[in-house]
Parts: sequence; C-alpha cells; structure tokens
Amino acid sequence: MSDPVTRLDERFSDPDSRSTTWAAACAVLESAQLSWMRKVLAFGKGAFTHTRHVFAESR
Repeated sequence: MSDPVTRLDERFSDPDSRSTTWAAACAVLESAQLSWMRKVLAFGKGAFTHTRHVFAESR
C-alpha cells in the first residue's frame, strides 16, 4: 500500500508552507499521548479540544 499524498489547501496556508510527509505525521502521532483539534464554528469563532487517540499500523 502506498502512502497518502499530503498537500496544503492554499486558501488557508502561508505561501511558503510545505505539507508534512505521511511518514513524519505517523511518527508524531505514534509518539503523542494527547492531540489537539481545532475547529472553526459556523459564526467564525475557533474552538480547541484535546483528544486521545489510537493509532493502528496499516502497512
């Protein structure tokens, strides 16, 4: 199975930004005990929440 292609949405990214490789993202997720998720509510206000996750090997 090949790794997913990662890319940034240019509407929401700095022009000089580069996407994170799938391997790098997996390494961070595998070692993390806690993650933060940000969502933007319908009226434009941002909200953060912490999440615990399970990362399953898929290779």
